[in-house]
Order: sequence, then C-alpha cells, then structure tokens
Amino acid sequence: MLVLVGQAGREPRAAAARAVPQAPMKVLDAPGIVDDFYSHPIDWSSNNVIAVALSEMVFLFDTASGQTEKLLALPSGNITTLRWTGEGAYVSVGTSTGEVQIWDVAAQRQLRSLRSHSGRIGALAWHQHVLSSGSADAEIHQHDVRMREHLMLRRAGVHTDLVCGMDYNAEGLLASGGNDNSVCIWENPGSTAPLHTLTEHCAAVKALKWCPWQRSVLATGGGSADRQVMVWNAASGRLLMSADAESQVTGIVWGVQEKELLTAHGYSRNQLSLWKYPSLVKAADLEGHTGRILGLAQSPDSSLVCSSSADETLRFWQVFSPCSGNSRQSSDKAAPRSILKTIR
Repeated sequence: MLVLVGQAGREPRAAAARAVPQAPMKVLDAPGIVDDFYSHPIDWSSNNVIAVALSEMVFLFDTASGQTEKLLALPSGNITTLRWTGEGAYVSVGTSTGEVQIWDVAAQRQLRSLRSHSGRIGALAWHQHVLSSGSADAEIHQHDVRMREHLMLRRAGVHTDLVCGMDYNAEGLLASGGNDNSVCIWENPGSTAPLHTLTEHCAAVKALKWCPWQRSVLATGGGSADRQVMVWNAASGRLLMSADAESQVTGIVWGVQEKELLTAHGYSRNQLSLWKYPSLVKAADLEGHTGRILGLAQSPDSSLVCSSSADETLRFWQVFSPCSGNSRQSSDKAAPRSILKTIR
C-alpha cells in the first residue's frame, strides 16, 4: 500500500538562475518494493496515474486526487516491469515467471496473458498496437495485441543475456539494452537484425531514453562496472558524448524546456544527477534516498519526476519547467481503445 509520509512546499525560484530542488516535494511510502537493479517498478501514464510494483502487487496512485488503489496481485512470482500504453488506459505487466499481462485500468480487468518467453520479463515497450517484450531468454518478442495469435516475431541471437531496457521513439525506432553490455537499435517492428549494435558500455544497460526533440538522439547509462552516461546519434551509431557518473545508472529522463538529462543512481550515494545537454556537464545532484534508486517516471507535462528506491519510498521532484500538452513524444505511442477492444 502506498502511503503519503511527507510533503514540502515548492522552493521559491530565483529570477535569473536555474532553480534545482534540494528536497523532494512529496514522499510516498512503498513497502515491499523489490531491490532489483534490473526491475522497472514504476511508470507514469498520460492520464497522470502512476503504476507501482510492490513485490507481487501493482498499485495505482492518482496524482491529481492522491487516491491509491490495488490493481492486481499475482498468485506466484513478482512484478518485474510495468509500461503504460500511450493513451494511458491500459498497462502491461511483466513478471518473474515470463508472463506478460495487459490490464484495462478503468474496468480493473485483465485483457490478455501473453506467454512466449522462457525467462523473466526484463523490459516492455509500446509502439501503437505492437508490444515489445525483452526477457532473460535473451530474446525480444513482438506482440500484435490486435490478434489472438499475438506473437508476430522473435528476435533471437543478437542479445546474449537478459534484455533489461527498451524504449521506442516516435518514428518506431526501438532501442534495447542488455545484461550483455550492448545496445541495439531496431529500425522497424518487423526487422530481425539491428540497424546498429552499440558496444561501448562495460556493464548492463538498463537505463535508456530517446530525446523528445531530437528523435535520433538516444541517452544510455551503464551498470556498476561501467558508470557511464552516453549520448548517441542512433541513425549513424555514432557516440556523441559521454560522462563518468561515478555510480551505476538505473534510469534516465529528459527535460524538454531546459535541454537537460536527469539520471538515477545506486551505490554509494543513491542520487539523482542533472546534466546539461549536449555537453554532459553536471549541473547538480539531488540527494535524499537511502537506498539504490531503481527507476524514474516522468509526469505528462515533463515537470515532475518520481524516483523509486530500495529504501521503500517514492520521491517526487519538481525538476523541470512544464510543457504544454503531453511532451513525451519519444516513446509509447498510443494503442487506441478500438484496437485493444478487438482482443477482448
């Protein structure tokens, strides 16, 4: 159960200087969150609802009303990853048993059970009616959720270990990161070979995110043996810039108005780090968590960032200026209700 344990007022902004929060504006207690580097325990929908995985359960936190409700509880295993569809009506749930579930949040009803992997689900990503799932079997599966026979493609033999990070850009380019230290760029949902394989990281790549305003630019972050934040031109496969983050990178989001990146980290400081783009000069560190940060989720207007941590808290940070409309153009393009209704 998510419980509000603290809230602070917003700090006054300086007239001419970039204001960086020194403390979260809100803290939620999240007991039972699993300390797993490879997990993705939170995601923020375009309808302003945060899905949170607490062990075998998924809770929904409505940021407008402050209300929390339980969506589901697995009979066995744990939730390993969550991903909303673009319009925010459905959430996909990856499990430690290799199953992917799709839930209608308004009806509180499971629509699909997708079983095609032989290992835990490491990452999920949506592009229109296609749901991509990555797993410990080192494969990426492409599911057409309009069809009863949903599995349209297996991508095997490219990654050699757990696929632990995935993200689509608005054009349908998929970036996948693995425990084999590589990042693959996939050109379209039906491709069986990557456009590029990026091998400069020296540890698992769980954290990756497309830039919202430069659609061929991708940011990635490596695990504890690497600790690098890298920015790529995914069209050419060229590394544009890198910086030493000094700790494992567990999440990345972009600030549209400020042209910045925010990264999440683990041992030893468990901080958020703010970087200028494209220089990757560090602007600030945001501290407060007492355990490894497991992931980040960003509000629809991009201004708020929620960090989930092994210290069993969610912390909300007013980091960026709000954007008009839904600024998150880089991934999770909508799967329309009419499409998903065909599978019920």
